[in-house]
Amino acid sequence: PWTFNMLAYNLEPAGPWTNYQPGNDHNAPPLTFQLRAMLTNPDFKRAFINRFADLMNSTLSAPRMTGIIARMAAEISPEMGEHCARWRAPADWPTWTNNVAWLHQFATNRATFARQHLTNQFALRGTLTVTLRISDTNAGVIQFNTLKLAPHTNTPWSGTYFRDNAVTFSAQPFNGYRFKSWSGLAGPTATNLTNTLTLNGNLSLTANFEVLPPTNSALPYAHDLADGPYILTSWSTNAAAGSHPPHMLFLQTPTNALPDPGLATEFTNWWTLPYNRSSRSRINALGEDGIAFLNTSDPQADGGGFLGAALLAIRTLGRANIQVTWRGGTVNPNPRAYAIRLQYRVGSTNAFANVLDAQGQPVEYQRNAVRGHSAALGPVTLPPDCNDQPYVQLRWKYYWVSGANNSRDQLRLDDIVVTDQAPPAPGTSRLTPQLGGGYTLEFTGQPGLPYSVESSTNLVQWTLTGAVIASPTGLGVFTVSPATNELARFLRVRWP
Repeated sequence: PWTFNMLAYNLEPAGPWTNYQPGNDHNAPPLTFQLRAMLTNPDFKRAFINRFADLMNSTLSAPRMTGIIARMAAEISPEMGEHCARWRAPADWPTWTNNVAWLHQFATNRATFARQHLTNQFALRGTLTVTLRISDTNAGVIQFNTLKLAPHTNTPWSGTYFRDNAVTFSAQPFNGYRFKSWSGLAGPTATNLTNTLTLNGNLSLTANFEVLPPTNSALPYAHDLADGPYILTSWSTNAAAGSHPPHMLFLQTPTNALPDPGLATEFTNWWTLPYNRSSRSRINALGEDGIAFLNTSDPQADGGGFLGAALLAIRTLGRANIQVTWRGGTVNPNPRAYAIRLQYRVGSTNAFANVLDAQGQPVEYQRNAVRGHSAALGPVTLPPDCNDQPYVQLRWKYYWVSGANNSRDQLRLDDIVVTDQAPPAPGTSRLTPQLGGGYTLEFTGQPGLPYSVESSTNLVQWTLTGAVIASPTGLGVFTVSPATNELARFLRVRWP
């Protein structure tokens, strides 16, 4: 079946192909006319070929499709023995496993034949490889035809495309960065933000970005929820001074002449300093643990104020029931207490309002007396006025609560997820013993989403053991090392 030329079937001018299925008129001339007519338009033809290639390099790629098949088969396999015995459709377990194997073969083999069908249909001169890199993954993405790509510099993205068919690509810098040049192109095209090229051979490109000098007047570019959830699970300790996570800004006061900032204090200036300072008021990057705020009596001498807030911009046109989850944590508890409160506003000039939970209380993380404590907050649904808006801002505000002497709390913000569709619960889990002791816990979830792993010895008291980010294929993996004197340990995976 993977050899069948569906493209020729759908472009047949003199059908139907009754030899394929007797009595089938699915590709009679009236049914293929529209596509045949549209493909006489050169622009549509080019876009059709590129979209075909984009899908085979992403949504319909063999690794993704075989991963989905394997995940679905694993989920229903415990029931299939009983199902076959009861319903005889499929006849038995071997028949079912053979059917699954055929699905794997189709997903593995189909692309080779589909690309050949496209080459033959449009008289193209075969395929080539496009390889894409980004100089700094915090800095931006590449839009290649219909795909938005964020490959790591050391693990480039590659795809198969067609000779003689022009492709379009553009560099899209994140807030705080600007596009500099393309490595791999010569002449004026090397500095064009957007290029359209007809490919005759393999293409290897790197999009180079650089930090944009701050102006304190620009707004973060909104993440469009139509493209999927907004997810932030880390911020690199090597992030450049003046840079910010995609669609976000970190804010501070413009001067250092303020007392501890409360809820009424406005933060109007960007944090433009490094994220690795070890003294004075600072924002620290914590890698997989997100970012941390800490106020002291001495703001940074080279442009620091009092902290602070994380500001995120989202676009919600056509979207409703926007849900937010995030994790707050106490890096270092101190006598002067702080909290992090979630707020919102529609547009960029209205006053911020508190996001309220189901009980009508502000959603916030309050410092904990235990060093290293963290808690997931949400999901909480944003107010209805956030629905169907071109621009909405969310603000996580680090503010003073109580105490007038001694040091302040250092609090962290992590695992932000904004979505209009609640992710499914984590799926099939498996424990595998490791050599030397311990176990590997595997589960399935939504790619890129952070999940909490909790453990218990009695199924009553549960302790957060760690957090796992589901891989691009949706696989979560966590290593567990139970104590040797335990009779049993129970594990559960949850979101948030």
